[in-house]
Amino acid sequence: MIEKILQDNNKSKIFFPILIFFIWLIIYLTCFFSWNHQLWWDETSYLTTARGIAENFDFGSRSTTVQGTIKYPYPQSTHHFPLYSAYVAIFFKLFGVSINVAYFSTWLAGLVCTLFIYFTMLILSKDNYIMSFISSLCFLLSPRITHMCDSGMMEIPGATLLSILIFIVF
Repeated sequence: MIEKILQDNNKSKIFFPILIFFIWLIIYLTCFFSWNHQLWWDETSYLTTARGIAENFDFGSRSTTVQGTIKYPYPQSTHHFPLYSAYVAIFFKLFGVSINVAYFSTWLAGLVCTLFIYFTMLILSKDNYIMSFISSLCFLLSPRITHMCDSGMMEIPGATLLSILIFIVF
């Protein structure tokens, strides 16, 4: 489907994904510079595990207390499913361990999810670009989505995996 869109010379087919990207970029920069980032205990556990994976491929479980980070002698999967931590660890390995890198990775997953929603709706609506664009923006502009992206929650990468799966099915 994506190859078909890129091979066609119709400029309106590529206009909406580019517009989605720029809307995402404006929202990302607005949230990055104007809102305080939120980090709760479970996100801290995900990110400390991601740091362990990035530094020495250690999937061990961790939690944060008043005294600092505690590492447990059992694997991550007994505390949290390690897929999100492994995803963030890729960004930590490439760009360094930083809370801003973790937030960017979540926002990037939000962009990918929005684009896959657009392409899936394009298939389902038989090339109705406006409806596909509006459907994808409903996801991107939802206040709960911006909150989840800005707090480093794992729901956005999970939604991205789900949107990719739905695109493959259709």
